[in-house]
Amino acid sequence: MNATHQLARLVQGFFQEYLAAQKGLSCNTILSYRDALKLFLRFGSQQVEKAVDKLVLEDFDQKLAASFLDHLQANRGNCTAVRNNRLAALRAFSATWRAKNLWP
Repeated sequence: MNATHQLARLVQGFFQEYLAAQKGLSCNTILSYRDALKLFLRFGSQQVEKAVDKLVLEDFDQKLAASFLDHLQANRGNCTAVRNNRLAALRAFSATWRAKNLWP
């Protein structure tokens, strides 16, 4: 399986298996995590200069996540609470990488 498909499968599993089935999170929480991940993927795409569908796990690191969180406050005007909600979504998503031994 190529790396791009691996990321797509991980994102799908994160929402369908982990958040919904294992964690039993509310629909609103899942939608919030979806929005956070969508924003992060778009931001990452711009930063690494790749189309979103060409991103791979190796494109993501702590520096990119920190830049994303700064971007939320500086450019999108998000308050600290919203920023921290986005951070929670990223942490949960990265936990699925570690659980599957896929950390880049």
